[in-house]
Amino acid sequence: KQPGEPVALEPVSFLAWLKDEVKSRPDEVQLEGIPQSHLEEVAKSPWQLEKLLLLGFLLCLDILLHELSYTPLQVARSLPRLMLGLLREVLGKPASSHRQRSQGGCASSGDRAGGTGKRLLSITEQGDFMRFSLLILNVSIILVCFDVSWTYHYIRGESFLKLYVCFNMLEMIERWLRSIGVDLFDLAMASARQSWHSLLPKYVCLLMYCFGHSAIHLIRVVLLNVAINTSSSAVFLIIVTNNFAEIKSTVFKRYEQKSLFPIVTSDVVERFYVMLDIIFVLARLSISTQGGLNR
Repeated sequence: KQPGEPVALEPVSFLAWLKDEVKSRPDEVQLEGIPQSHLEEVAKSPWQLEKLLLLGFLLCLDILLHELSYTPLQVARSLPRLMLGLLREVLGKPASSHRQRSQGGCASSGDRAGGTGKRLLSITEQGDFMRFSLLILNVSIILVCFDVSWTYHYIRGESFLKLYVCFNMLEMIERWLRSIGVDLFDLAMASARQSWHSLLPKYVCLLMYCFGHSAIHLIRVVLLNVAINTSSSAVFLIIVTNNFAEIKSTVFKRYEQKSLFPIVTSDVVERFYVMLDIIFVLARLSISTQGGLNR
């Protein structure tokens, strides 16, 4: 037979074909090579994912409690040393200048470097001061500029379509702010040793970021409050449809292992934000209920 010549197939009768099909069942050796069902692994995934999300939620809670408790304590511990160092510098400058004039300006450069090179605070303590000042200024600006009552009545009086567009825009802006927030904080903390004219623009940008992110979360809290208090189902439809759109855009896609980690971390942070929003709404409702009962 020449190479490349087509092989002639012998005709097979229907009974012979049926006999072969009946006998062609896998034996025990072949069953070991058959892959197990993936449904068992899929059924285990939600429990494993919930454990990971719970761990991330506890980490976010630990960071929040650290910022609200330990950071003010660290600032209070470092503040006396900072004030004492500034007082020494202020009182020591006239004496040093008088001594330099009396000596004809012959002070050694090593002494000047020792006086100016000594840091009053470490880089960690400077970061604590910066974060604490951002917290105080951000809360103050929110209390002055953000009107909760006007926002509540504005959301309650708008149409469904307008609220749907606004809610989706808020979601996109909030995710964009969340993505650049860590970089802004790292940039500001890394610039703590720089001069004021270089640090001040970064500090102002970071303060604007904090205000914008806080305002968006307050609007979400007000939106949830409207959804609970109003008899219309428009706000609930906005929240539900937005979640279905997110499921459509993320679930029905194929992801690699490396790309799943940022998605999970984003879900952890978003769940933590939603839990805080719900806690704020429930606290507001409980205060309103107690106020109505007292009246």
